[in-house]
Parts: sequence; C-alpha cells; structure tokens
Amino acid sequence: MKKMLLSLTAVSMLASSTATVSCTYTMKAKSEFVKSIQKIINVANVSAEAQILTSSNMPNSNLAINDYNNNSKKINGIEYSTTNANIGYSYTLNNFSGMKASQFLPKEDLLLSPSNKPNDDNTKMDRYLFKNYGSNWVNNINSSSITNDNSHKGKKTGSSSITTTAGIVSSLIGVVLGSDFSVSEAGFLNDNIATILNQLPSATKQSLAKTLEDLSLKFEKLPESLKQSFSNPLNKYVGKTKYEAINEISRNFWTEIFNKGSGDSGENSINEESRALSKMSSAFQYIFTLIWYIQEFADIIDTNITPDNLSDVLSQKINANDVKNYDQINLNKTFKILNNFLNPGRDIRKAKNLVIVLFGIPTSTADFKPKSNIIVEPIFQALSSNSSTTPETYSFKSNQSKMFGLNITEIIKFLTEILKVNNSLPKEIVKEIIRLLGVLQEILANENKDMYTIIQSLLNEAVFRPLTEDGKSILLIGDILYLLAESVNAKNHNKVVIDSAPLLKISSLTGSQNPFKALYDGGLLKSIFQTINYFTTKDGSKKPIFSDVVIKNFKDLSSIFNTKMDIIFTQMLNIDYDNNMQFLYGMKNSSIATIVDTISKQFIDPIEGKEYFLDLGAIRNIILSFFNSSYKSISINNEHYTDPNNLFATLKVVSAALKNESVTFDNKVVNDSKSIVNVLGLNPENPNKFMEGSIFDSIAQAYGHGVIVDGKRVEIPEKRENTIKMISVMLEGISWMSKTSEKQYYNDNFGHFFDQENWTTQILNYSNFDKIHNDAEIKYNLIYKNKKYKIKETYQVTLKRDKVPMNESIGNKYFYISNITRKK
Repeated sequence: MKKMLLSLTAVSMLASSTATVSCTYTMKAKSEFVKSIQKIINVANVSAEAQILTSSNMPNSNLAINDYNNNSKKINGIEYSTTNANIGYSYTLNNFSGMKASQFLPKEDLLLSPSNKPNDDNTKMDRYLFKNYGSNWVNNINSSSITNDNSHKGKKTGSSSITTTAGIVSSLIGVVLGSDFSVSEAGFLNDNIATILNQLPSATKQSLAKTLEDLSLKFEKLPESLKQSFSNPLNKYVGKTKYEAINEISRNFWTEIFNKGSGDSGENSINEESRALSKMSSAFQYIFTLIWYIQEFADIIDTNITPDNLSDVLSQKINANDVKNYDQINLNKTFKILNNFLNPGRDIRKAKNLVIVLFGIPTSTADFKPKSNIIVEPIFQALSSNSSTTPETYSFKSNQSKMFGLNITEIIKFLTEILKVNNSLPKEIVKEIIRLLGVLQEILANENKDMYTIIQSLLNEAVFRPLTEDGKSILLIGDILYLLAESVNAKNHNKVVIDSAPLLKISSLTGSQNPFKALYDGGLLKSIFQTINYFTTKDGSKKPIFSDVVIKNFKDLSSIFNTKMDIIFTQMLNIDYDNNMQFLYGMKNSSIATIVDTISKQFIDPIEGKEYFLDLGAIRNIILSFFNSSYKSISINNEHYTDPNNLFATLKVVSAALKNESVTFDNKVVNDSKSIVNVLGLNPENPNKFMEGSIFDSIAQAYGHGVIVDGKRVEIPEKRENTIKMISVMLEGISWMSKTSEKQYYNDNFGHFFDQENWTTQILNYSNFDKIHNDAEIKYNLIYKNKKYKIKETYQVTLKRDKVPMNESIGNKYFYISNITRKK
C-alpha cells in the first residue's frame, strides 16, 4: 500500500516517490492515480506522434509502427494521413518539443515557469521532457528496439537549408549594411569578427581554409582583359550611334555563345574560372544594354511606338550622359514597361510596344540602314563570322546564278506565271505566294546576298514586320499552317489534333490579320506546339516535345504570364517542394505577372514619386575593386606577395585567419582574425580610414561616402538612400521566404498533424503501476481525427517501465514507448 501511494503522488513520468505518506486510500488518491497515468501519456505522446508521423514504413525494418496500412489521402496535392506523412524525425521532435506545454498538458499539470509564474503559457514542452527523461530524452523516451536511424524515417521538413543559410547571411548584412556603411560599420566587424568565426566548428574552419587557399591560386594574376569586361561598355562608343553600340555589344555576346567550345590553350590563356567570369560578364552586358535601350522609350511607352521612333533613338550619338544612365537602371521606368507588357489590361497595344522596341525594324534613312531588328541582326552577324565556310551567294545579276542547282530567275518567273493563271487556290493565298516571290526577287535584286542575309530578310517580311507594324500580314506562313491544321483534323475524322482557329487569325483568309493579338492572347502558341508535336510523333516512335500541361497552360503569351507558379514549378520544372524548395511554396498561387507587380510596388511610390535605381556603377565599382591592390605587400608564414590584387589577397588572408595565422600588411603585423577586416579595406594603421581602392572603400562609395567625381572625393547622400532601399527589399525577400512562404508550407502540409486538437487518447489498461519491483505497462489508443477531411486513424501505444532491484526502495525508472500498432 505504501508503494502504491508513492506512485499516486507522482506528477511526472517517473513512477517513484521521495516521501512517505499515509496509507489512507481516498477517492482523491484514485483520481490522482488516473491523472498521473494521463500525464505520463500526454508527455509520451511527443515521441509517439513523432514516430507515427515520421515512419517511412519500409519493409523488414525495425520500426515503431506495426501492421502498416497505407490508406493515405491527398487533397489538392497535400497529404492528409498520418500513415504516410513521412516527415523528418529530428524536425518533428524539434517542433513538438518547442511547442507550448499547454498544447499537450492541462493547465493544472503545468509547472511554474522560469519566471515563477504559474501556468505560464510560454513554457515549452522541452522542459517537461528534460525533467522526466534527462538530457538524452530523445532516446530515453523510446525502447532501444525502436529504430530512430534516418534511413527508416521520413525526409520532409518545413524549412530548407537554402533559407537557413540565406537567413544567416541576411542577418549579417542587415547589421553591417542595413542602414549605412562607413568606418563605423567596418569597426563593428573589426570588434566582432572573432566572435563570428568562433560560431564555426573547428572542422568547418579547416575545410573552408583549405578551399580558399586552393581557390586563391587560380586568381593570383587577373588578366587585364577580364577587368575590361567588367567596365562600362559604353565608354568606348562615345560619339558613335546607339545602334552601333548595341549591335556590337550584342554581336560580341552571341559570338561567345556560338564559340562556347573554343578557347586558347597556350600559356597566355586565361584560366577556366576567368574565362567563365568573362562569359558571364558578356551576358550581363548584353542584358543591361537591352534594358538601357528599352528605358529610352519609357516616356512614350503608353503611346503608339513606330519604326520611326526606333530610328530616332538608334541614330542618336552616345554622350557622357548616356554612359551615366547605363550605370543607373531606373527601376520605376523598368517596372512600368514590364507591367505594361505582362498585364496591359484591355489595351494590348501597351504590351505590343515592348515587342516593337525589341523586334521592330527601324525605318531606314540616308545615314542609317539597319538590316533587321536589334535582337536578330547581331545573331546573324555572329553566325556569319563563326562559319567555317563562306555561305553561298545568290544574285539576279547573272543568268547563271543557281539555287539548289536551278536558275533563280527562271524559277521565280515560272512560278509567278503558273499562279496567275491557276484558279484552284483561294485568291488570297495566290496573292500571298506572288507577294512572297516578289519579296524574294527584291531581296536578291540589288546586290549579292548570302544565305544568312536571305533568311534574315525573309524573317523580316514574314514575321517581324507583321508582328510589329500595323497593316502588315504574315507572309504565307499563316495560310500554310491553317490549311495544314484543317487537313490534319479532317484526316482524323474532324478530331481537333491541331487547333486551327488561332492559325486562321494569322492567315490571309481571315481578311484582317492581327498576328500580335493571336500571339499575345489568341492561343497561337497552343496551335504551334500542337503542329510541332504532330510532325515529331507522326511515326509513333518519339514522345511529344511539348507536354499536355504546356499546351494547356501556355496557349499564348498572356497565358504564360498568368499561369499559376505551382503548375510551372511542379508540372513543368518538376520541382518538389519537399526537396529543399519549401521557400518557393508561397508563390504557388501567384503568376509571373503578379510577382513582378508585387516587386514593382516596392519601388513605385505614387504619392512621393521617388525614383529608385539599380546602381550598376556601384556594383561595377565593387567588382573592379577586386582587381586593385590595396597593399604594396602582404606576408603570411614567410611567404611574401608584392602588389597582390584584392581578390587574391582576400582569399589568402581569410584562409590564414581561419588557421589563426598572423598576417603582415606592408609593415603592420596583425595576429588575429581582424586581418580579415584589414584585407577588405580597414586601414590597420588607422581604424578610422579605409584603404583607397579597397573593397570596403568601394562599398562605402555605394552609400555615397567619398565618391570619386572628376578626380575628387565628394558625399552624395541620395546614393545612401537608394542603396538602403535595395538592401531593405532584398532582406524583406529573404524574410518572406521563411516567415511567409515556409510558414504557409508548414501550415498546409504539417499544421494539421502538429495541431494537438486533432489528437486524442483513450486509456485501455495498465498493470503494476504501483509496483516498482515489477515491470509495469500502460496501453492506450492514440487517435488522429481530422473532421474537415473526414479522416480518423487509431494507434495502440504500449508504454513500459522496467522494474528496479529488490534492494532499492525508490523507483527511478521511467515509462518508455515499446510498441505502436496501427489498429484502423
């Protein structure tokens, strides 16, 4: 009886006592007896639920859950069954143990909080787990027979390593760069760099040090050509036309693309990393050049842009102001143009204007004779320069000119005569064929033309002019595609294999063609995709190039811009949110158009009318600072480096600091990790000053401090405001990834599992609870019930407590989970 009463006074999982009480057995004692068992169950549920939710139920594995039944339910792609939840074990335990204890325990069972407030709702469940099972509660709460190895556990978690890493980086950026950057912020780093590095495990430091040391060897010498590739490309085009600059920058980019397999192999060739950086720089130059060009039309983007407008802009001479504007991308103007294109409302002319700017063919003048638009012409120029043989040339000036072995003049003359007397074809199509032959004759009439020029000219007349100019019809292509679609559908018993309706919109048979509308919101892409699929799968040996998902959702440009990202992520890109991509989940119900609109609202202020810029000049200045030499010499372990570039020096010094090695800058010895801050630019002799041309100096200039203008250092406060805005938007984006996107993923996928309102228990039986010298057992049902989705699943959980030796009078054993069986 005494042992029984000792058990009845237990308020924790330990079925023991340290006091002697009266043997009077009361109704209150009976009630406390059941309460004690219930409390044992409530705390044990932390692990029991975790075992259920995380078990992968692999066959022939020693698992907690027996009699596995896979009756999982997926609703809108989300798992709603505990049987097959497959959540990560450590992740689940961390979440459960971090939840408020009041979610598992009734108020009367809550202990005093660390602040000695009774029933404090902020007390976490880990306090009870630690109290009852010790510091190793994760293992002590389960039988040794239950396998907790990750190979037998689920993999899903509610957060990604990408977000975790980004969060750490953003925290550091927020502290150091969030409000300003000057010697004060650098001083903060100087004072705390040791603390920051001490957060890294020793093995991580050693591995990182070796990686940086090996990487530094590849950048000891940086080619001057690489430095030039990061410079403002417009500098060398001052006095030339914008057309010349855009054309040459674009041609250089496409030449690198088409020559991607080539590269010098001699001793003077740049290394692979430098070559990759050069190509990346060329790509960025191409993109930013197009953005700079597009911005030239921002003020008239809401009007009807014409080929004359294109000529006016492209024929202008580049001046110093253009060079400056290139380095200051006006985000207000850029987003206005993008929003017009992605979501023009009822007036699709707003969307068409961007297509005209990029693909429209400028009007020729006496001094300006473009061959095509600014996108296509550089591509064909790069192709011509890349050809191993000169393309064959055709001309009408000689009766001997041949194409495919036939006399060109005679071919066109013969075809024209036949078409004029042939009445079997619709007159609209006959007219288009004759027009095509006339265009071809005009192309070849004036001078010799190579094949690339002919193709380019035909594209101009057949595609780009109809797409961008009013009153121009697509040259025969629409007719051919429409009649082809009708023929294919007829052969398939009028089953719609190729949707011909959008093709009719670009056919001469429609009477009034509108190619751009067909492309933008008329379903034209769907018909083109179906046509391609038909011919590639005609013999039945190949799979369709375009899936049904693409055809259904990418019917035209408007469909692409407004398709939910969930479809793009999961069905087109095969992204699995569970596989470290939880941070994308919050975008699932958004579209490209809504995402761009949301971002644009960060920069467009209709009330104050402030303008924000992507400061390419500041970014360029920071990149170019890596090529500078802040110190005449740096010494590490008796190795001396004269005029080392800042990139090489930074990699070497950070590696040395991670290994606790001293560094000598010129004549100043730095014995601790503060050498990292010094190599980045904080003067080791004067901590209130940056080294000129250093990385820190260039970052400070991005905030408007000591900006070099005409050779003089000046303060530009507006740069600070602009840079802070860029940093704040970036930090908000990173914060959104975890606080919004991953939270939504957690709520949709795990919230119903972790919600204790969905879990109930029912005591079945217990034995020897009051006998510490006997093995004790508790059996109960653990029930998961989701009323919304009509799911109810029951597990029988068995808790055991090992007996204590007969020569001991105090029980010091705890109840642990020995078995979980799925009942129904």
